[in-house]
Amino acid sequence: MGFLGLSVFVSNAIALPAFSRQMGVSCSACHSQSGYPALNRFGRSFKASGYTMVGTQATIKDSEKDKFMSLTGMLNMSLMANFGITKSSSSSAVLNIPNEASVFVGGRIANGVGTFTEMGYDAQTSTFGLANMRLPFIYNVSDYTIGVVPYLTDGDGPSSVTNLLNAGSVVTSLGDMFASQNYVQNGDLPAEGISLYVYNDLWNAAYSVWVPTNGSVSQVKPANFASLALTPQVGSWDIDFGAEMWWGTSQILGSAKNASVLKQSTNSYALKIQARGLVGTVPLSIFADYANAKHNKNSLYAVTFKDKNSATLSSEVAVIPRVFMLSAGYKIANNGKVANSSDDATLIGARYFYRENVQFRFGYMYLLDKDSNKHNLMLALDLAL
Repeated sequence: MGFLGLSVFVSNAIALPAFSRQMGVSCSACHSQSGYPALNRFGRSFKASGYTMVGTQATIKDSEKDKFMSLTGMLNMSLMANFGITKSSSSSAVLNIPNEASVFVGGRIANGVGTFTEMGYDAQTSTFGLANMRLPFIYNVSDYTIGVVPYLTDGDGPSSVTNLLNAGSVVTSLGDMFASQNYVQNGDLPAEGISLYVYNDLWNAAYSVWVPTNGSVSQVKPANFASLALTPQVGSWDIDFGAEMWWGTSQILGSAKNASVLKQSTNSYALKIQARGLVGTVPLSIFADYANAKHNKNSLYAVTFKDKNSATLSSEVAVIPRVFMLSAGYKIANNGKVANSSDDATLIGARYFYRENVQFRFGYMYLLDKDSNKHNLMLALDLAL
């Protein structure tokens, strides 16, 4: 099967100019020397601050009650979109203008309070609505940042709220399914809950109670998520190690009339390593990850006969830093089925930044399962303002 498309997850593909305007710096101040979306050390600190840091942008304060009000002097908004055409061997070409689009409002609300809110449009489902919302409440204690974040997402899962690593993801890939975590969790993962995290420059940890849905629910029993990451600097290299775990059985009342309680087992875990630095004068990024979803009749991810698992190794080299990047990756994956269980794949890709927030991408993925013989091709254009 062949596939030609200009299709991406917009919010993961490119930096938010709204935050750049708030800080009064280029997007590259927060993002990796190999380009977006990977965060550098300052970018991780900005996210951990709950998006409340302010650079050159003015703030509005009440001189008598300064501790109660200190919001940014302008509404920080961004618009992101991609335009696309899709074609497979089993269907005719489909043109979407846009294929996806998102409006973001983000940044500082007051001292210690921030927001990241996304309204998104999806041409495939012809829907527009609230895609992501995070409301971090931040407390600084010595060298540590403590955050409490109520959140919901239509597809990024509970790990996206506090995740500061990009291990396992090649941003030129066809969607995000090349990343092991997304593979074992079947891609989009709706979630809503409350997260607590602790951050400093050398490590960070998070815990969240959550349910795999968004919107009003009743008779709720949440599942759990926890993560731990070490983020040392070794010479000129930023080397990061992360572990994430989802566990417990979420229970919510179904939406249909006379519905029974829906039970969904979330048991899975992921291990991640990433290293970014210079080889001579050339920026290089290396990513590796492993993820496993436990088989269970009530599993949210693995309802087949065995566990689902995946391991990836990928790299990206900035041939022209922040302008032109080449990437390659290899994935070993098992879908848990009795037959045709292998989903191994190789991937090559390239990215070209025409301007800082105008990005062209190419990706080619070949699935190594001899029975499927699938070749996937992607061309993408990402815009942000």
